Amino acid sequence: MKLIAFDKLLIAACCAMLALYPVVARATWHSSSDVHAVLEFASSLVAVTAGVMVLLHFLTTGRWFFLFISVGFVQVGAEEFVHALFSFDRLWPANLPTARLAISTTWLAGRSVFVLALILAFCCGRREVAPATRRGDALRFNFAGFLLSALLAYAIFGAQHLSSSLRLGQPLKQAWEAGIAGLFLLVFVLYYRRHARLRSYSPLMLSILACIAVQVMLHLYFSGAREFYDARWDTAHLLKLLGYFFPIFGVWGETIATHRLARQQYEALCKEMAERRRSEAELATYREHLEELVAERTAELEQTLSNLRSAQDQLLQAEKLSALGSMVAGVSHELNTPLGNAQMAVTTLIGRIADIHASYAGGGLKKTQVDHFFDEGRKLSELARRSIERSLELVTSFKQVAVDQTDEQRRAFDLATVVCATIDALRPSYQDQPWEFAVDVAPGIAMDSYPGPLEQIILSLVQNSIRHGFEGRDRGCIRIAAQVGADAGAAHVVLSLSDDGNGIAPEHVGRIFDPFFTTTLGRGGSGIGLNITHRIATTLLGGTICVHSPERRGATFTLRIPQRAPALL
Repeated sequence: MKLIAFDKLLIAACCAMLALYPVVARATWHSSSDVHAVLEFASSLVAVTAGVMVLLHFLTTGRWFFLFISVGFVQVGAEEFVHALFSFDRLWPANLPTARLAISTTWLAGRSVFVLALILAFCCGRREVAPATRRGDALRFNFAGFLLSALLAYAIFGAQHLSSSLRLGQPLKQAWEAGIAGLFLLVFVLYYRRHARLRSYSPLMLSILACIAVQVMLHLYFSGAREFYDARWDTAHLLKLLGYFFPIFGVWGETIATHRLARQQYEALCKEMAERRRSEAELATYREHLEELVAERTAELEQTLSNLRSAQDQLLQAEKLSALGSMVAGVSHELNTPLGNAQMAVTTLIGRIADIHASYAGGGLKKTQVDHFFDEGRKLSELARRSIERSLELVTSFKQVAVDQTDEQRRAFDLATVVCATIDALRPSYQDQPWEFAVDVAPGIAMDSYPGPLEQIILSLVQNSIRHGFEGRDRGCIRIAAQVGADAGAAHVVLSLSDDGNGIAPEHVGRIFDPFFTTTLGRGGSGIGLNITHRIATTLLGGTICVHSPERRGATFTLRIPQRAPALL
């Protein structure tokens, strides 16, 4: 029920009770103590029932507010039970005047305690009792209220002297009734303002407001009563009985509202669970599709990676063949001189032998001719021998480098031997160029690694220095040095190759090992040479390589590799 609808209904009921008052006041109705006792017994039973039902609501919510409301109903029910018992004339006919005074006194006492309990409930507000102590607090407070009211009523009926000013129809009695009515009206206003502000539209709270409004009206009726059992007397008792029913209906309404809310929550939960199951099914379907998609993408990536590795291997092989081609051209050019000298010496020697043979056949051979032939033959033979040895050295050096360049087999070797052999193989290619090579590698540095890839790194770095470092220069020097060190117990070699050329621009230093990075695009630069060098150094040789170029005053490549290469995975 909305609060505005409740307002209209309550205002209409109060107006009806006020309009009924003149009619009741003019009525000549008179009942008896029997009717009064029945009404009081019924009110007692309904009040205790209302208190118990509100108490059950307290056990659910734990709010002190409902506990004091429950105590108020239970104590007034207990008081009215004793009140009804002692006001039944058939049980106590001997002392009627005293009984009449006790009836008024117990009535005022019980109603005063009831309105006091309602005020205490308002003061407690929305504070709650801990669940562990709710049952104990409920029993203690209600038992105390019941016992206190019963003892108070019993004491009043057992008293020998009561004030006659509290007798029905007396001004003090009427003023007390009006004061209690005012307190009930104050409680109604306080409750209404709080719950209207909080928009508390619970059936139980509305029923308590209706009950309090009825209490105000019944005390107005009681204040006008002039004698026992008249129309205003009985009407007030009927209103009281009716008012006690409201909290019972309120608890029923609260139960129905709670059940409706629980059903709505259950339906919402079922809907949420159905939605969740649907979402889980969609998620499972999406997960399966995602797994398939991931598998497809993984296969594509693996294929792309395989293609990339194949392309890298092809590029590496192309770099090797390119380096070999350069060395072949240089070696073939270098071989021309010793082989030409050997050919000339042998041809000349053959001519001299033919001349000596002709002189000998004609009988004109002289001793001076023989001596000259031997002397010249010895010189020509020595020239041919030296030329052939030089050719053999070049072929041997080229053969070793060529074998290492095309073979990545691991073997033991001397670092100085490999470095010198590589530089010697390069010298013929640049013998007509103004480039100098300075090698400072001490012999005896034993390596257990891959000489071929190491030679390829040296070739690539030398060619990079000549192609880029010495571009536009008429002279230059490349220095190669090696040092042995130890790091965490593992021996390593630091091989540095430096030039005094143009250096590297600062913005290019961080990208020089990137694949396909080149400053000579369109002029023969592929941009993969140094990237392959970096890959060989960091993977196969298990080391590192870095570059340093101070203010474009040459460049230094530093290769740091272990003397014993790591095992391949």
